[in-house]
Amino acid sequence: MVTKRTPAKEPPRRREPQPKKEPLSLWERLAAIGARIPTEDRADHPRDGARNLEHYLYGAPRED
Repeated sequence: MVTKRTPAKEPPRRREPQPKKEPLSLWERLAAIGARIPTEDRADHPRDGARNLEHYLYGAPRED
């Protein structure tokens, strides 16, 4: 009778401990999100959004 031999299993390898990464601050995360926006899309956004917020939200006259 012929039987198949299974190869011996290797012991599990130990992983090297990874250095803990410092979590990103809120501003770093926001900057990373903003960096993913294509430049042509960023060019379409108004630069005076805070001053003329009511204009963009409700159609009030602009404060230039």
